[in-house]
Amino acid sequence: MEEFLIVEQLKKRFFWWRTQGNQHYLLDVVTGNSELSSSHIMGFLISEDGGSNNPDIVKKVCTNLKEKLFPICKEPVYAPLEPQVVTSGGFYYRNSWIRPKVEPTNADCQPFLDHLLAAMGSQDKVDYLLDLLAFRYQKPNDPKPHAVVYLYQAEQGNGKSRLAETLQHVYGESAVQLASEAKMNSGSKVQLWGKTFLIAEEASVKRGSDIYDTIKTYSGTDEIFDDVKYGHFKKYKIPATLLMISNNAPNFLEQFDRRFFVSEWKINLDKEAKVEYFNTYVRWLEKEGGYGAIAGMLYRRVVKREMYAPVPLTDEKIQAMSVGQDGCVREILDVLEDHPDARVFRADDFEAIFKKHDVKAVQWKYKLAAAGLVEHDKRVFIGKERVRPWLRNTDKIFSIKGGGSFVNVDG
Repeated sequence: MEEFLIVEQLKKRFFWWRTQGNQHYLLDVVTGNSELSSSHIMGFLISEDGGSNNPDIVKKVCTNLKEKLFPICKEPVYAPLEPQVVTSGGFYYRNSWIRPKVEPTNADCQPFLDHLLAAMGSQDKVDYLLDLLAFRYQKPNDPKPHAVVYLYQAEQGNGKSRLAETLQHVYGESAVQLASEAKMNSGSKVQLWGKTFLIAEEASVKRGSDIYDTIKTYSGTDEIFDDVKYGHFKKYKIPATLLMISNNAPNFLEQFDRRFFVSEWKINLDKEAKVEYFNTYVRWLEKEGGYGAIAGMLYRRVVKREMYAPVPLTDEKIQAMSVGQDGCVREILDVLEDHPDARVFRADDFEAIFKKHDVKAVQWKYKLAAAGLVEHDKRVFIGKERVRPWLRNTDKIFSIKGGGSFVNVDG
């Protein structure tokens, strides 16, 4: 009877993984170790965790152990809120979702709400983002809303990456996938979409690019037939909601887009005040229970919005779609994105683009302004030529006493 009870306990944690030669390897779903042998299990059983001090019973249990344990499929599934091992179609699968360390609390999360309002500048935009986050927190296994959140600001130090870190804490690292632009178009891109959130940092997308086509396809469905590098073509579940964090406005948007929720993300404080602001905010998050307060708010928030309806239309999105329809402006933006280290421009640097789109010289300044460039208010020397240059809207030119100038980048 004792042997039977021990085996039943082992079945909840250990599974047959593979056989190589005469050696059988077992998987421990708690630690993820898949190289365990019968000898390891014997050691486990006589330990304090195993709870058996009878060597004869332990030896019997571990004899032909492979035949007593269930086999488990090698490819895991993502099943939030479910046990560490789930069954489907009579087969056992390891659950790649791990319960987050942060537990919801009843603490006040006003600092988080104030932070979102300060960064986004509109309560309507904050409410939509909170509804989306709460919906995904409360119902992670429901079909995802076909929405993409796009947050941008050219200046550094506004806390866009801090939001990504916050989601990792609140939803758990197993629920949030961080990815670069290059990985989003890799041979294994389908695997990036297998969690609750996919966060693309420093995103730079162009209309008609492979990445843009991937975003449109993957964000608009919950399952897709695809293949992975060195893998087979099959159906994959892609539950992830995409959050894009960028230094550039999404000027690739098509007219009448219904999927992208667009908001600028900017904390309007000077440099010293901003440092103190974030020190206080991060201290609340990490030392004063902020993550648990956010989780509790998302758990309790009543979502009355129809989350499967088109996303709200923001002023930033209207402007981005307008720019996106202007081929000349879009090409200027492409040049700026392709050359991030270039900071000072002359209008005639873009002359080939202007000629291509038949833009008269008197209209050049309007196209450059639409692309986010600002004309400096004084003439400076570029080489031997004295001109009024154009700068990115985050940069400024300062004169140095005694002669010369320098560009202050990103404020």
